[in-house]
Amino acid sequence: MDLLKKTLKASAIGAITASLAFGVMDAKAETAGTNIVATVQNAFTFVETQPLAYGTFVAINHATDTSTIVMSIAGVPSYNNPGAARITEIVAGQQGIFDITAAAPSTDIDVSYTSPVLLSCATCTGSEPDFSVATFVDDSTAGTVTTSATGEVTLNVGATLTTVAGAVYEDGAYSGAYTVTANY
Repeated sequence: MDLLKKTLKASAIGAITASLAFGVMDAKAETAGTNIVATVQNAFTFVETQPLAYGTFVAINHATDTSTIVMSIAGVPSYNNPGAARITEIVAGQQGIFDITAAAPSTDIDVSYTSPVLLSCATCTGSEPDFSVATFVDDSTAGTVTTSATGEVTLNVGATLTTVAGAVYEDGAYSGAYTVTANY
């Protein structure tokens, strides 16, 4: 037994001495190539789901007075007739509604509008004046909405329609395009 111990001890010392003398042998190394990927998605879906509309109303003119319809973000109109000019509702209007989807989760999106917007009557025969739409409001905080945890948000939009003093409005549909811009 002693002889076996001495033989093993001598063999171990010999192996260590050989390793030191000839250097440690490297283990076999393997390599693999791969790619780094980064995807940018600045775009999101921005869709009008309900148009901003002022409904049907009577517009009575006056030489110096103007009237307004203020459409709230809840779709509730209020009428301001401070003089002899009058706007009287026949059929109520509605707020505009826009949906943002596929955006970054819990992220601020800035919202802005073209203003003022002139509404004109394409089917009227005379040189009708326009209505002016301005002072856009929405349910943002200082022009910014924040998306949900799923990257979605609904934006309710209202604005103020104003008559032109001295105008005689013909019966007809008055319309005008406006742009709502939403971006990160």
